[in-house]
Amino acid sequence: MFVQMIHLYGIVYMIGDYNLIRQSRVKIADNKLLVNVGIRRTTEIELTNIEFIKEIKSDKELIQSFNSFWACVTPLILKYLIGFKDEVNCQIKLKKQVKAYGILGRSYPITNVNLSLDNCKDFVNKMIK
Repeated sequence: MFVQMIHLYGIVYMIGDYNLIRQSRVKIADNKLLVNVGIRRTTEIELTNIEFIKEIKSDKELIQSFNSFWACVTPLILKYLIGFKDEVNCQIKLKKQVKAYGILGRSYPITNVNLSLDNCKDFVNKMIK
């Protein structure tokens, strides 16, 4: 009975996490960019702290570092386990570090954000204005 309850809780958690990712991943509010990856990771960036934003055509253009925030639905490890991943098509470089928060409130510094967006060109044009 206990194990069945844990499985049920896990299913409800995954459905809730998926809905949060699907409906509110990237928002602009109060001169801030809010980026959420469900209930797994979140960060808040002042628009004045953005050094540049650009559209990415391939993984070779990405700045990959330990200080990167990946806003993708599928975790990067799944690429190696099941053979697919979200395509990152937008990158934001920050002027100075900000904190991102992970599972259980663990914070870590980030200097750039890698996004997987449906309408990357529209987003980049809106952010540049």
